[in-house]
Amino acid sequence: VMLDNVLAGNIARQEAAAQAADVGIATAFAELQSLVDTDAPAAGWYFPTPLAEDADGLPDVPDWDAARELPVGRFEVRFVVERVCRTTPVTDGLQQCLMSEPAPGLRNAKSGEQAVLVPAQRTYRATVHVTGPKNTSSWAQALLTRP
Repeated sequence: VMLDNVLAGNIARQEAAAQAADVGIATAFAELQSLVDTDAPAAGWYFPTPLAEDADGLPDVPDWDAARELPVGRFEVRFVVERVCRTTPVTDGLQQCLMSEPAPGLRNAKSGEQAVLVPAQRTYRATVHVTGPKNTSSWAQALLTRP
């Protein structure tokens, strides 16, 4: 019975950490949408070019303590956002940035006409680190877009 309780507690903490990470991703998206200058870094949470990655594929953030922080229940959530562009300022988004757009040659099935291409959007990577009770630690990443 004690082992079952310990396991249930561990699973509950991990689920709560995953939900806190979702809040972090949503907050990162909202902050990104309100960012005025995407060519300049912002207060330890936004980077206009990708950071180097560690062996796990996580950004090598210079100081996670300087990253944007928000409390979610009993968890501490920190996040950073990186623009997926090799240079700044961006002068040619198609050459310098990872872009998202439909593959060329798509056709409208009804009319046989060329489909309208959605304008390319800049892509950003949000990384969220959640820490909580009993050394709970969780990471989440998401790709975000912004025109």
